[in-house]
Amino acid sequence: MSWGNSSLGLVAAALGACTEAKPPAPALEVGQVGGASVVVLNIDTFRKDRSSFYSDAPASMPLTTRRPWLVVDGAWSASSWTVPATATQLSGRPVHQHRVRDADMPGDSGALDGVFLTEHLGGLGWETRIYTGNPFFGRVGDFPASAELTLFPDDGAESNAGTLASAALTWVESVDVDQPFFLWFQPMDAHDPWDPQPEDFGRWSDPALVPFNIDDMSEVQQADLGEALTATSDPAPIREAVSAVYDEQLLELDRMVERLILGLDARGRLEDTLVVLTADHGELLFDGADDEYGHAGFLHRAVGEVPLALLHPDLEPGRALCLTAAEDLAPTVLDLLGAPPLPQAVGQSLRSTCRSAVTAEHWAQEELRSVSASTASGRMELRCEGGSAVGFDLANDPGEREPLPVDQVPDAGTLAAALDALVVDVEAVDGTVCRRDDLDRVPH
Repeated sequence: MSWGNSSLGLVAAALGACTEAKPPAPALEVGQVGGASVVVLNIDTFRKDRSSFYSDAPASMPLTTRRPWLVVDGAWSASSWTVPATATQLSGRPVHQHRVRDADMPGDSGALDGVFLTEHLGGLGWETRIYTGNPFFGRVGDFPASAELTLFPDDGAESNAGTLASAALTWVESVDVDQPFFLWFQPMDAHDPWDPQPEDFGRWSDPALVPFNIDDMSEVQQADLGEALTATSDPAPIREAVSAVYDEQLLELDRMVERLILGLDARGRLEDTLVVLTADHGELLFDGADDEYGHAGFLHRAVGEVPLALLHPDLEPGRALCLTAAEDLAPTVLDLLGAPPLPQAVGQSLRSTCRSAVTAEHWAQEELRSVSASTASGRMELRCEGGSAVGFDLANDPGEREPLPVDQVPDAGTLAAALDALVVDVEAVDGTVCRRDDLDRVPH
């Protein structure tokens, strides 16, 4: 079976299977794929609801999503920061356990407590490589451990994903055809500053309403955007235009992901490669009651929910509802490969179980500021300093614009229990105290 362009006859059936998620299952019912190679497409700052896997408008990933993926609905990030979130994905440990918390801070942030998937697979005979456009990877101690890391800052000559795809395919070609490999591919194109390709800019946005130069640095774009929003009595058109620029940015990213997949196929590696598409975290695009923008420091649903899709000839395409945490990614990959488990990992393979709730942590200056727990129906966020908590009904308020008292949140007992367990473990592992006064109002 070929996974190149000749496979497109399967697309109609695959997309039909993805239109509706199955009811929640106790586990993901899939078989193993053997000792395959692995490519993880961990797209930096990629909103789940902007992926064509989960939404029809706009169709910002048309090339990528036309393939017969197994799409998982229910994946959440561990943090709103790239480095701690990615460390959780690679180590199978939550942020307070692996201790890589904040890319700008010294101390514990440079001392990973755990074993990365790259190190583990390298010891089992896989060739491993990480290609990332995120400069924060190079600022944190020995992160990532025992993997060859290549940083590609955006130099303007080519899109970030384009540079990474070229380098990654060159590396894949250098690996012996009988040698399994593990490739972590993390482009920055969905992260601001946004500079969509000329042929994409204006496809959904009104360029006249975009209040910044798309060639400017991130800080300049943010300053110009803030000034424009403050100066107008009707910010809605500007917000819509900026949100559309984000979608236009994804079109080039989509082309580069397709280029990477076609390149694997042309090199004869796609049929024996497990491809995983996900994200470190999402992005606020004027969501929430205060129309927030960005991601750092927010545990909002738009930041926490991430896409998760698997591609391999032995995996039946479709869509499954399975709540899963970032620490489950590495154990799931190893389980699918039939490889030994990752030492010190506490995550669970999706082949074994789906979660009843997932949690996330926000650290800044080495202090735990807030924690969050989520189910398919509700989310509860606890602010550690004062012990106050707030909740959201995700089914009826997907944008989280109407905060609720914690005892009125769907799945309140499950969420409160998950937060209690998290803060108890944080204190036991790290000594950090997170007050949880409001949780006492919720029976659990």
